[in-house]
Amino acid sequence: MEQFFRTELLFGTQAMQKLSQSHVAVFGVGGVGSFAAEAIARSGVGELTLVDFDDIDISNINRQIPALLSTVGKSKVETMASRILEINPEIILHVMNKKYLPENSEDFFCGRIRFCCRCDRHYHVETALDPNLQRKKHPDHQLDGDGKQSRSDKNHHH
Repeated sequence: MEQFFRTELLFGTQAMQKLSQSHVAVFGVGGVGSFAAEAIARSGVGELTLVDFDDIDISNINRQIPALLSTVGKSKVETMASRILEINPEIILHVMNKKYLPENSEDFFCGRIRFCCRCDRHYHVETALDPNLQRKKHPDHQLDGDGKQSRSDKNHHH
């Protein structure tokens, strides 16, 4: 796609093909997650899952991409989804407008998630997500909102 031409110049054709076949999930599309989700969409990733249960509040305007005076009261994930489709209309987009909890965790894994960004400040995501990702061997990598990265493969050596 033409909008990813400069990214392809930077990373190469093979890397762009890998990105276009990758599925990334972003849990929480607020202050950190909205920027992460948009950057991921702009990189040429082929499939993206957005997870957040919250609506946009006027207090979000100073730090969250989907927050505008015109979007106050709207769903964060729905608003981000519309924006992302304007960037890449060919992306496969999964919009999960609900809270991630241990009892509904099975609802959140559609396909093979290659990379997961945990940007939700709520404790239940930290405690519930890890065991589910490990049990399902999803994803290959995780990135927390505080920048910590981990791999699902505990035997991986750098």
